[in-house]
Parts: sequence; structure tokens; C-alpha cells
Amino acid sequence: MFGFMFKKKISIDAAAESILSGLVKFDRMKVWGAELSRVSRLNIERAKEEMFYLDCFAVYIGLKFNKSPGWKQNGYKIFEKICHACSIFVATEFANMENATTEEVKNAWEVINKRFAVYSPLFEKSEDTLLAIGTAFSKFCQVDGNSVLVQIGGDLFYVRGQMLMQFTKERPLSR
Repeated sequence: MFGFMFKKKISIDAAAESILSGLVKFDRMKVWGAELSRVSRLNIERAKEEMFYLDCFAVYIGLKFNKSPGWKQNGYKIFEKICHACSIFVATEFANMENATTEEVKNAWEVINKRFAVYSPLFEKSEDTLLAIGTAFSKFCQVDGNSVLVQIGGDLFYVRGQMLMQFTKERPLSR
């Protein structure tokens, strides 16, 4: 009980900034690179991009279904900020460009949105969510049904979910 009283509260903007920083700076290849390198016919750059999209989806789910009332109430606002920044990140980083046009950012958002359109029903209706999401991840990597990719996709989704739950638990939102 007393631990909560001393936790530093953060603003919606600071929360979005911190989560976004975690998304763009998280070295997925450090964690899963060795396994990815053993998958034949895999385009590693494409897999890195797909990992980012899946990681972004895991943040969305973590905010949408957060148990903290403050985070749950403000999750949409936070994710809206994150998603806009992710669209800019995708339009610049994945295209190796310093600046992106409004159209390129819009196209990046459409790519992210297409991933969400596939992952969301799997999350909501699957009996084995991690397997279903991992299988979809493998398809997006264009190595359909590869057991290593299925495992990595499920693991990434789980790891980000755990990281986000810990983050939100330790940092209540200020009003």
C-alpha cells in the first residue's frame, strides 16, 4: 500500500514518449537475432520491420486491456500519440530517409493498421493467442508456418506485454 504512494506519477505525454522510446530503441535482434539467422529463406530486414509492427501491436493491447484505471482510461490517448510517432518512424527509418512526406507517413500508418487488422481478431478470438499471433507473424515474414518464427512472434508479444505491464504498474498517470 505505501509503495504506491511514493511512485512517481507521469503525464500522458511523458508516458507516450517513454513507451515510444522503448519501442524504437528495443534491440529485438539482440534478443532473437541468433534464432532469426537460422531461418532459411528469411529476409532479416523484413523480419526486423515485422517485429516492430508486432511490438507496436503488443503495446496497443497492453494499453487497451491495462488493469490500472488511469492507464485504461488514457490508453487510447497515449496510443494515438505513439502510433503517430511510429508512423513517422516507419516512414523514415525503414526507408532510410531523414524526412518523410505526409503521404509517406500516411502510407506507413496504413501498413501498421493492416497488421493490427490481422492481429486483433487473433488476440480476441484465439484459444492459444501466442501461437496464433506467432503464426501470423511468420506469414508476415513470408516464411509461413516456420516454427522458429512462430515462437519468436509469440515470445515478442509476450515480452512486450510483460514490459508494459511492469512499466504501467510502476508509473501511475497524473491527471
